[in-house]
Amino acid sequence: AIAEEIWSGESSVINIHGQEIPVSQVIVVHKNNKGIPIFLGIIMHHIGHLKQIENHLLKRASQLAVAKSELEHAKAQDEAILKNIGEGLVFTLISRKIVFINKAAEEILGWKLDEIVGQTWPECLPATDEFGSILPLHALPIYQAIKTKKRVSFAFPHIIYYTRKNKTHFPVIVT
Repeated sequence: AIAEEIWSGESSVINIHGQEIPVSQVIVVHKNNKGIPIFLGIIMHHIGHLKQIENHLLKRASQLAVAKSELEHAKAQDEAILKNIGEGLVFTLISRKIVFINKAAEEILGWKLDEIVGQTWPECLPATDEFGSILPLHALPIYQAIKTKKRVSFAFPHIIYYTRKNKTHFPVIVT
């Protein structure tokens, strides 16, 4: 501080009870008119409560970093499963906008992920009955499940035909 004429930083002092107290300090060198230091001015501020908060935040940040790493690992596992599962999976929002299809769905449907994301189901993947008539939205079991937020099941297998990008149809059994 003497060479620099001013210093600021954190340190600690020992109080009269022998306890270490964290402080923020500013030390200013006061010189006479010849430039010789004659005394030091010291301003201290007790920062114990700030250090407690800082330690708590550092601990919490460490916990969050571990949780983030665990989530990233779980996400990577989930993505690997979704991409490689043998069944075709199509994920939509409640609004029926398609947000993801896996590789098997790409192969089954003839659509690439980047071509179909953002499109609305079932408009881009029409569903028909065995006679080729397009089924209305309310007749689709998956739509019923989305709307009612309840499981939809049938006493006997129910067959719906979905339409691929190339306009050919394939059967889907709904149970």
